[in-house]
This record gives sequence, C-alpha cells and structure tokens, in this order.
Amino acid sequence: MILERQSFDYEGKTIIEKAIIKAPFRYERIFQNEGCFLYFKSSSAKVHSSEGSMSLAPKEAVLLKCDTYFVDLAEKTQANTLEIVAVHLFPDILKKLYLNQLPAIIEKQTKGIKTIQIVDDQIIAKFIESLEFYFQNPSLVNEELMELKIKELVLLLVQTKNVDSVLTLISELYSSRTSNFREIINL
Repeated sequence: MILERQSFDYEGKTIIEKAIIKAPFRYERIFQNEGCFLYFKSSSAKVHSSEGSMSLAPKEAVLLKCDTYFVDLAEKTQANTLEIVAVHLFPDILKKLYLNQLPAIIEKQTKGIKTIQIVDDQIIAKFIESLEFYFQNPSLVNEELMELKIKELVLLLVQTKNVDSVLTLISELYSSRTSNFREIINL
C-alpha cells in the first residue's frame, strides 16, 4: 500500500517522485517509450521483466527501458515502511533538454539492453540526498530546476561503472519498443 507520494512535474508529466510504501507490496508498470530510474532507498526489491528477474538491495538503483515491469517489495522493516525514488526519462524531454548534445554522446545504437542494475554507488546516493531537500521544500521546485536535475542524473549515471550500459539504454529511449506482456507473466 502506498502511504505517501510526492511528485514533481515537468511539462505536464511526472518526472520525479518519491513514495513511502508499506510492505509487502507489488507494483506493475508498463514503460512504453519511457525509461525510469528507480532508487530503493530503504528496502530490498525484486524487479521482474521480460529479460528475467533482478534482486536489489537497499541503496541500489535500477535503470529501466521500455518494457513491462513488476516490482516486489516483500521485506518488512522495523518501521514497516519503505522509500523509493523514481526519475522518469521521457525521450521527448531528453531530446529537448540536450538538443544536439545527447545524440552526439549516444551516436552508436547498440541494441538489447533494457535493464541496468546500479549497485550502491556513492555518486547516486548523493544525488538522491539532494532531491530530499526539494521534497521537503516543494515550493522551490520549478521546471528549470527539474531540467537541471534530469541533466545532473544523466551526467552522474555516465560516470558510474555502468557507463556503456547507461549510454546504450539512453540511446534505446530514442527507439520505441512494444512489450510482450505474455513474456512477463510467464516468469
């Protein structure tokens, strides 16, 4: 059950959100022509997609590309609540933010990667901490700040040890993919 949810919008789309959830909890989401960065701040989780399943520990993140996903949050903590931060990566917004810059970075269109696990990386943890200030002070948030935070996340992700996979996944956002829902159900 979702106990609390905060979100910030950019051009009418939810771009950054935080949810506090009571475990156990299962969530299904279809990302059609959209990527999503999920950071599991205080919980472990299992992510299921057509590629298979992936287990994540607290303070780990996953970068998801267009597909159907199930997220299982089964762990009960002492507080019995879990916190997740999501950043939605819409291709049209990335294209607008980067204009001619992003295509130059990702010119090589390697196909096939849809999910990338980002293990407890201090860089990403600090980014999530910086978002916490804005969740506590939402009146400071505007579209210009959201543009900067999306750019900051992309620049930080390409500095992690998953740089090749991150660039590949971002390039995949420029090509749409239809999910095979039956593949997910059969996991």
